Amino acid sequence: MWFFARDPVRDFPFELIPEPPEGGLPGPWALHRGRKKATGSPVSIFVYDVKPGAEEQTQVAKAAFKRFKTLRHPNILAYIDGLETEKCLHVVTEAVTPLGIYLKARVEAGGLKELEISWGLHQIVKALSFLVNDCSLIHNNVCMAAVFVDRAGEWKLGGLDYMYSAQGNGGGPPRKGIPELEQYDPPELADSSGRVVREKWSADMWRLGCLIWEVFNGPLPRAAALRNPGKIPKTLVPHYCELVGANPKVRPNPARFLQNCRAPGGFMSNRFVETNLFLEEIQTKDPRLKEFLPQPPPLFLPPLQPQATGRRRRRTRTQQRTAALLTDGTTKTGAAWSRRPSLCWPSRTTGAPGAK
Repeated sequence: MWFFARDPVRDFPFELIPEPPEGGLPGPWALHRGRKKATGSPVSIFVYDVKPGAEEQTQVAKAAFKRFKTLRHPNILAYIDGLETEKCLHVVTEAVTPLGIYLKARVEAGGLKELEISWGLHQIVKALSFLVNDCSLIHNNVCMAAVFVDRAGEWKLGGLDYMYSAQGNGGGPPRKGIPELEQYDPPELADSSGRVVREKWSADMWRLGCLIWEVFNGPLPRAAALRNPGKIPKTLVPHYCELVGANPKVRPNPARFLQNCRAPGGFMSNRFVETNLFLEEIQTKDPRLKEFLPQPPPLFLPPLQPQATGRRRRRTRTQQRTAALLTDGTTKTGAAWSRRPSLCWPSRTTGAPGAK
């Protein structure tokens, strides 16, 4: 009797959409758009093709595959499924777009706002705080190519290839060997004497500074360009300068950085960040409270981007009457909201706060 070997790629419940990879990411992975065969729902598929003589890169890709499967956090790229064969690795995640491509499209459409960036950076720093403070992990690859944006406009941290333990378990950081990624390494890594005093988060926070520079100014040509903040907002410049300072010891912990930026007058001290944090907090409340506070009407949210509006619509029934509670402590139907201007947010008719 003949037994025919099954093709694991053909039997995999997800498939690649036949088009070129997105972006051209530095590193071992190629990012493809994909879909679930049974439903057609969109996903992203990171593909690594095993090549002879590239054992080191293969081990890096396998380590990233394992990290994707085990790390779960709202601000880290969400793993859905995976496939590992002798010829390839497939990592299926939520449908995302590389941050660089997303920002370019938003700028060309004339719709990119500082409020949107402030929330996106908040999400990335929160992911870094989770890694270093809760998991004792060093990301070791924070850069534009490691950040992705989902269909709702949420920023997600990926690029887990070169992550390592801050406690020294399993050796030091993996070697990258990719100039496009090594340009984000902090200057103290070039000192092999071991005399430089640093915190476990120091290198990642330097790279965060590079990411902030690129978000506002475009691709980083060389490390010396970090001395000029360029288009970085004035409220963010003091905190940015702490990140790219020569002394790694004074670079703040990610949690401290968030606290500093959310202080009164800070870059992340705005109603958009506060609203999103409030919505996230509601998600953890008692289910009965979540039923009482479903999703807020569109009037409650600043009309910054269609993706953000879509995100609110897609969330499960959460916070519907939140805006009413913040204004007069009662709940209202959608029709009542369309007739009554908000006391907190711009009026639909005039756009002025509290317009009558």
